[in-house]
Order: sequence, then structure tokens, then C-alpha cells
Amino acid sequence: MERESALLLQAVQPASYLVMLDRTGRAMRSEELACLLNHLEEQGKKTLSFVVGGYLGLAPGSLARADLVLSLSAMTFTHEMCRLFLVEQLYRAATINAAVPYHL
Repeated sequence: MERESALLLQAVQPASYLVMLDRTGRAMRSEELACLLNHLEEQGKKTLSFVVGGYLGLAPGSLARADLVLSLSAMTFTHEMCRLFLVEQLYRAATINAAVPYHL
């Protein structure tokens, strides 16, 4: 877990806003995620990085590097499913910010 987390963090650009997905993270509604993304854009954040750990999760020490620790659900999913759910939630947030009725 430590080695995998270190390798994942090496791939993150230093100036990137880092979101790590973990079951202990903050749960957000889709509208809250949309608001956060809008706020980050207004702040001039050009790069966001999302880290999804493997089946063991992420090392506790690596979570301290995150700007946000996010939970997609209190339930447990495979990391492959988490990536799919994350992409859908990012798309949903983008449609909310663009006032497109997808999210309704």
C-alpha cells in the first residue's frame, strides 16, 4: 500500500489540486462537487488530479498530501468501479455548472 501510494503521488504535478478518494473522506452531493469545481476554476486552478488507490486503499500518510479526501460512498467498491463513478460525477458536476438538465 505504501509503495503504490508513493508511485501514484509521483505522477501528480506539484501545482495540481489533489483529490484522493478514500472511504474515510468527505461525502458530497453532486451540487456540492459542482460548486467546488466552479470555485477551483474561479481561483485559477488549472490542474486537478484525482487519485484512486488499489484494492488495499491508500496509505494513511499519503492522504495528508491531499487537498481534499473524497468519499464516493460509505459502501465498498472495486477501484475500477470507483473510476467509473468518479467520471460520471465529474460529468454530472460539469452539466450542473453549464445548466444542462442531465443531472435532473
